[in-house]
Amino acid sequence: MKGSMPRFVVQTLAVAAVAVLALGAANATAQEGSFSGIVEVNTINVDVIVTHKGKPVTNLTADDFAIYEDGAPQKITNFAKVVDGIVHFGMGSEAGETIEDAKDLRFRRHVALVFDLNFIEKPWLARAVKTIIAYVRENGGKDVDWSVVAIGAEPVVVVPFTADLDRVVDGLNAVRSLPTYRLSHAIDVDVLHDPLGTSLVYRSLSERMSPDQAEQQAAFAHYRERSLTNRSVQVYMVLARGLVDIFRNMTNAPGKKSCLLVTGNMTLNPRMSILANSTPQTYPPSSQRGFDPQLASANAFINELWQAVIRFANTAGFRLYAVNAMTLEEPSDYLDASNRNVGGPLPSANNFDWESLPRMLAEQTGGRYMNTNTVAPAIEAMDHEIRTYYSLAFQAQHSHDNKYHKIKVKVKRKGLKVRYRPGLYDFDPEVLLAQQMASPAQFDKVGGNLPLVVKVDTKHKGGQLQVAATAITPLNQLTFIPGGQEERGEVTVFLAVYDAKGNILDLKRHDQSLKIPSKALSKAGDYPFTYTMKFNLPEGSYTVAMALFDKPSGNSGLANARVIAP
Repeated sequence: MKGSMPRFVVQTLAVAAVAVLALGAANATAQEGSFSGIVEVNTINVDVIVTHKGKPVTNLTADDFAIYEDGAPQKITNFAKVVDGIVHFGMGSEAGETIEDAKDLRFRRHVALVFDLNFIEKPWLARAVKTIIAYVRENGGKDVDWSVVAIGAEPVVVVPFTADLDRVVDGLNAVRSLPTYRLSHAIDVDVLHDPLGTSLVYRSLSERMSPDQAEQQAAFAHYRERSLTNRSVQVYMVLARGLVDIFRNMTNAPGKKSCLLVTGNMTLNPRMSILANSTPQTYPPSSQRGFDPQLASANAFINELWQAVIRFANTAGFRLYAVNAMTLEEPSDYLDASNRNVGGPLPSANNFDWESLPRMLAEQTGGRYMNTNTVAPAIEAMDHEIRTYYSLAFQAQHSHDNKYHKIKVKVKRKGLKVRYRPGLYDFDPEVLLAQQMASPAQFDKVGGNLPLVVKVDTKHKGGQLQVAATAITPLNQLTFIPGGQEERGEVTVFLAVYDAKGNILDLKRHDQSLKIPSKALSKAGDYPFTYTMKFNLPEGSYTVAMALFDKPSGNSGLANARVIAP
């Protein structure tokens, strides 16, 4: 049509793929020049829960708080008090603007319900699910997005984040029918600690008391502890991967996020005796008694694993609430993540530390741990605390440096208890977007503050599926910097392809500089900006997701589409 606005299209061409996915960018436009005059303001938000004798304190102002980053005091630049889902803005005691948290994406609530099937038994799982269903039906509402995740042999997203309560309830009922694995793990423990099996090593009591048999007994004990540790590492890795997938996928999403981990009697560390035994060290520089390198290495790996989970949670802004939903049994004395005994005798061979891991995950993310026969107190506490808290913000004295920074919050009034995330990785928003795209597609790849639509066209040729995926957003949603008679912008486009199970097959990233005449841009209005990427796939079922990152503004959008090629 004469005089119509031209479409701004950037296209990448395909690289052929045989049996495996290959994505290529043959003619992406090269970047030109650089931006100037952009001032980045790096604002960090910290949510704080304040209580007095277990009850929330809701009458504080910004002047009652002091906040520190890496030990340096910071000025509070933004302050909000959230009470029962109502956000009160204003730094001082005077009442400011109020709004319902669900109507502001910065305060909308997201709750992940995670069921750890490796440490709970069927009857207690069923009871926990029944309690949560009743609570969700009564208190869920349309102002909360819920997700249901089950972690057994592998993590499974039963329901991605949604406000559809019927869908959430159906997902919870599906969890009730899933198998649990605690008894099978318990069988492994019982076999390795079976006194009859141990006694079969010896033909007589005299042999049992001999030095040679004592050495065999020690060797068998080592085999037993190493086997249990290896089993534990495998189970922990599955749980850690499931939690990290949730955190990564929601890292770039606005809102207030919590995770309720429903579990049972979790064992964190092997027995203390594994690090204090009579086996000589078997590698240089010298022999040393009281040390088992293999078990010490496994124990260090477990600790590093959970520290990584905690840091992912803190970076994404998730508070983790953990509940031991099994019947109350007598646990051993607590051991912390560094395997330091903090009181009482060492646990016996059949008595494990059930408390440290869930307690550590909760307390180091600003949440809570509860050991109770029912999950009702846990979900009530979580739901209340995600509705009632203080939101503090300060402007960091550094850019997004992809480094970890410690946070400390103090309340000037005496006798009050505060909980908050103690630190975070200050990742560049573009890095966070890439992490979200790299997480499994069991969570829908949608969101962000840029409106984005993905259109996928396909055709079959030579046993291959030729795909053209196009990201579409209104041109006036992008930020352009004036430069004489033209306006300049810069975007990064991500493309990810996932198989039918949600596993990522490939992730590609392209940078694109834009130059548009100023007069043309002023007439563009909401005309679409499109970015097309072409690639080939073996025939099958896939999910294609695209993300657009606007570099000048830091805004982003995500969207996905299904590709089915029978």
